[in-house]
Amino acid sequence: TITDATIEMCAGMTQLWRGQTIAATGEYRDTVMNATGCYDIYVVNALVHPTYHSYDTMTLCQSALPYEWAGHTFTTAETYTRNMQTVNGCDSILEYTLLVNPTYYLNETQTLCSDEVPYLWHGQSLATTGVYYDSLSTVNGCDSIYTLTLTVNPTNHQYDTAAVCSSELPYVWRGQQLNATGHYTDVIPNSYGCSDIFELELTVNPIQQTTLYDTICQGEHYVQYGFDTIPATYGTIQLQSLHTSMFGCDSTVTLLLTVNRTYLFTTEASTCDNVPYEWRGQMYDTAGIYFETFQTMSSCDSVYALVLTVTPTYEIFVTDTAIRQHEYVGYGLTLMPLDSGVYEYDVQNYTIDGCDSIIHLTLYVEFNDGVEQYVLPEPEFKLYPNPATTYVNIEGENMERVYVYNAIGKLMMVAEADSDTHTRLEFVNYPAGYYVVRIELTDGRTVQKKVVIRR
Repeated sequence: TITDATIEMCAGMTQLWRGQTIAATGEYRDTVMNATGCYDIYVVNALVHPTYHSYDTMTLCQSALPYEWAGHTFTTAETYTRNMQTVNGCDSILEYTLLVNPTYYLNETQTLCSDEVPYLWHGQSLATTGVYYDSLSTVNGCDSIYTLTLTVNPTNHQYDTAAVCSSELPYVWRGQQLNATGHYTDVIPNSYGCSDIFELELTVNPIQQTTLYDTICQGEHYVQYGFDTIPATYGTIQLQSLHTSMFGCDSTVTLLLTVNRTYLFTTEASTCDNVPYEWRGQMYDTAGIYFETFQTMSSCDSVYALVLTVTPTYEIFVTDTAIRQHEYVGYGLTLMPLDSGVYEYDVQNYTIDGCDSIIHLTLYVEFNDGVEQYVLPEPEFKLYPNPATTYVNIEGENMERVYVYNAIGKLMMVAEADSDTHTRLEFVNYPAGYYVVRIELTDGRTVQKKVVIRR
């Protein structure tokens, strides 16, 4: 038995094999006697692959063209055939028939004036120049398209207003002389065949004369009705001014102004800073100008004024030296020290304004025999930082108490020493300036130092 290779072919084709015509799928045999007197059997299998012929139809509206199908562009109704091969290399036929239903295009034109719009067309309200569309469906479901080319020619509609004073009449407008308030119209044709409309709303305002009456107190600033004056005298005064009314026309305003009298009583006084000054039932200790007012029967203020000057007093700390059993004269004192030592004196004094001031004198008295000298060496003290901003440290010995005075000798602070060798002073709440620091020691002596506070 001899098997030949399978025969493959497409449907509709034939092939000759060992004298046989093969046209269908199946097994074919041929028996032949060989030289030995036996038979050889030849076998072959045939495989016939199918071919295809497909049909399809599509219906479109004309407005849907062009239409793409399988790489082909339809621009009109036609039948398109395309040959293709199957995976077995056999021809297949695709046949596509396109049917096209017609659409209709209807064009219209319309020209109008702008005062004739809106224009109703196919349910649309149109007001401007342009191209407009509307579509309707035919019995085949295809759109029929209506096109309107609309031209709207301008109609100039100008509306003006004017306001004039009666002294400016007649008012000339578009060749007309107008003399009264009213509404005026002028219509003329334009180059498009439409009408231009001009309207004027004219207002004629009167010229006014006004007399006003008002009352003010003497010395008050009067700024009503466009007037600006400060009457220095009392009585009735007449003022007149030319104003522009709310309509822009000249108006004369006459003001009859009644000026009621006011009174001013001034007291000038001075006192010392430690002696309050009594004025009208109140105590004052700060320099300045003070006022008390009451109203007259015409409701105008009468004023009592106090001009107060406050003269300062001083508390001054000084040191000096003297010799035992020798007359000492100074700071308003005359005395004869009988023995050496350290002495404290408070001296009452007066400023040129007659205010009390106190001088605190520390007097060091020495021996005078030429052998023994009473020497009081000043202890060493260090103040830092100096200048300072918020605090000052003091270092020394035998410290007991610290006094701080400002530049005019006023006591600002008294502080007990933190220890006999160190203390710290806070200046946070004190203004910048020069201060005297007086350190009181346990043996009665004092040391003075200067410190500067900066901000």
